[in-house]
Amino acid sequence: MRAEEAAVRAEILADFARMEATAEQLQAQVTELRRERDQRAERDRAENSVLQALAPVRQSLHDMQAKVAELEAQRQQQHGELSQQLRAAAQSEEHLRQTADSLAAALSNNAMRGVWERRSCAASSRPRAARARRLRGPVEHHVRRRRGRPDMVIRLPGGKSIAVDSKVPFNSYLEASAIPATANGEERRGGWRCSRRTSRRCAITSRLSATSPTGTDSMRAP
Repeated sequence: MRAEEAAVRAEILADFARMEATAEQLQAQVTELRRERDQRAERDRAENSVLQALAPVRQSLHDMQAKVAELEAQRQQQHGELSQQLRAAAQSEEHLRQTADSLAAALSNNAMRGVWERRSCAASSRPRAARARRLRGPVEHHVRRRRGRPDMVIRLPGGKSIAVDSKVPFNSYLEASAIPATANGEERRGGWRCSRRTSRRCAITSRLSATSPTGTDSMRAP
């Protein structure tokens, strides 16, 4: 009997030892799980803190992306408007060139140039002369010893008068207009000298008649 009891006791002690070992293992696993849980919770808190700190940055990036998209849309719109303006400018320049060519062709005609000369001379002289009330033009009579019709007559005291015949060297103007806008140096100076020759010149015939506009000698000055 004692032997049997000893054997049972030994078996119970062995089982108890195994149970203690198992309990220790389980306790170690529980401890490890708790540690991992605490670490995971700490990581979650740290990530939440980082996300909260980055929230304004994320919003700024979102706003910046929206602004970049808006600027790109504006750039495309402005590019389209600029292209349209350039096309309109090119069309206007072409229209102006055609108009200038037409005007140059018209003024190459002597009759048309004569009309333009008379109007240019009258436009430049009429304001002052009109204040003096001595200008009469255009006139319909001729000057003796000179063929043609003066463009205007300036009345002087004592019945005297001055017949004005306007002459504009338009060929020089056409030469000056042919110089490109990008010319510089000698080309630009040449264009300036050519433009200087386009200034208006009047051939003045002084008629010394006291009564008749066609009855005296005449003198022409440049």
